[in-house]
Amino acid sequence: MQHAASETVGVSAESLTAWLIDQLAEHLKMSAEDISPDLPMTGYGLSSLYALTLASEIEDHLDITVDDTIMWDNPTVATLVDALLQEIATSSS
Repeated sequence: MQHAASETVGVSAESLTAWLIDQLAEHLKMSAEDISPDLPMTGYGLSSLYALTLASEIEDHLDITVDDTIMWDNPTVATLVDALLQEIATSSS
């Protein structure tokens, strides 16, 4: 139960998903309601430059260090959230 482990440090899958979608929507100048967590972020026009920027924002927001390739290894918001929750659980143990 990776989600339960992350909730002990104050981050839920739902809150992280909402935050990531909000970040994408702001950058892409779209409505958050138009972004599906199950579709590839590149389909919305996510550039490699913004992917690195978002990775940095994730590090600042969650106070963790992520691999530069995390955005490409996890192409959807849903898979990225799962990877981040695992990283949070690992770094808090």
